[in-house]
Amino acid sequence: MPQPQPPKYCLTRDLPGERSRPGSSPRGAWHGRDLPDDLKAPDKWRESEAWLFSVDLWNGGFVWESWEVWEGLWRMARAGNPIQAKFLQGLVMLAGSRVHHDRGGAESEESLFRTGVLQLRSVRQEAGPEFMGVELDAFVAALESGRDRADIHLGLTTG
Repeated sequence: MPQPQPPKYCLTRDLPGERSRPGSSPRGAWHGRDLPDDLKAPDKWRESEAWLFSVDLWNGGFVWESWEVWEGLWRMARAGNPIQAKFLQGLVMLAGSRVHHDRGGAESEESLFRTGVLQLRSVRQEAGPEFMGVELDAFVAALESGRDRADIHLGLTTG
């Protein structure tokens, strides 16, 4: 299977085990720069560069990098919006699960996957079927039916 190509804003791809964290390569687009961190209210997701960037990263196969952005957003959301924080924490766990899968950590992969899906289901119960542009039922169903596939995208709503 061919490696995903970096989005236009990534010059290199940091992989788990190659480097300590995304952005550590002097050749990388993020080296010496902060990740985007413009957290917006859930209904203003279209205005958040960080959120849209993280979704592009995930959809482009840059799971570890999306994890880094989501973790920063999650830390900010904890102070003001518990449902948004739960949603972002669920995505962090799912990204972590995929990274652990890629590195062969089956036990931690399964635990992170289950917890991440539970977080998203909880958000669905509390906030409804769509949150920050993500159709939660469709995303969770795709994850559960093929979580080993690297092509499960976060499809954002257009409405």
